[in-house]
Amino acid sequence: CSQYPLGLELSKSNKLGCSEGQEICFEVLSTIPHDPTSFTQGLTYSNGILYESTGQYGSSKVRKLDPVTGDVLLSMDMDGRYFGEGMTIADNNQLVQITWKEQQGFVYDSSTLQRTGDFVYTTNTNEGWGITYIPELNQLVVSDGSDFLHFWNAAGISNNFQEIKRIQIKRKDGSTIQNINELEYYHGWILANIWYSDIILQIHPETGLVAHEYDFSALRPLSERVGDVLNGISVSDKDDELFVTGKLW
Repeated sequence: CSQYPLGLELSKSNKLGCSEGQEICFEVLSTIPHDPTSFTQGLTYSNGILYESTGQYGSSKVRKLDPVTGDVLLSMDMDGRYFGEGMTIADNNQLVQITWKEQQGFVYDSSTLQRTGDFVYTTNTNEGWGITYIPELNQLVVSDGSDFLHFWNAAGISNNFQEIKRIQIKRKDGSTIQNINELEYYHGWILANIWYSDIILQIHPETGLVAHEYDFSALRPLSERVGDVLNGISVSDKDDELFVTGKLW
C-alpha cells in the first residue's frame, strides 16, 4: 500500500500545516501503510492496538491494526444491511460502534472482535456518524451530521445508553457548524472532523463552543485525492501525538 500521513503532533512552532497568523499547527512524525479501499468512519486506540470501523453497504468492517506497521491483525465483516460508522473504546475495553441510518449500534470484545451486545438509539437526524468516550464521566458522545453532539450514559447497554443531553456546536461568532463527523476525546476536549472539510475542530464538551480550528489541508495534496476526505482521529500511547487518516486514504 502507499503510505499516507497518520501520525501528527500538535505544535506551536512553524511547521507543516501552519498558515500565516495561525498559532497552532501540526508536524507529521511518521506514516504507516493504510488500506486505500477502507472508507474510514471510526478510528480509536487502546493497549497498543489501533481499531478501525469502515463504511459502505456490503463492505463495512471492524478491524484491528498494528499502529506501527499498519498490518491488519484481525478483520470482521459486518452484515451487509449495515453501514458502519464511528467506533470508540469504552468501559471494560469494549468497542462501541454506531451505524449510519439503521439506528442500530453494536458492542464488541476488543480482543476477538466478537459481538457481545447491540442497542438502538435516536439522534437529532436519526443517523449515527461519529462517537467517542469520556472516561471520567463514563459518557459516550455521538455526532449525527447535524450541528449537535449527543451525550449518552455509558453505564449500561441494557438501557440503550440513555441520552443525558445534547449541545449545539458554535463558533465564537455564534454561527453553528453542520456535518460534525468523526470524534475523539483528547485532554478534556472533543476533537471533530467536518464532512468534506480538512478542518478539525476543538470543542468544549460543556458549552459546545469551538476553541480552535486546525487546518489539515496540507496533509494530503488535492491532486492525490479521488473523492476521499479527511476523516479519522485517535489518541495514541504518547500524550501529545494523534493518529489521523481519511476515507479511502
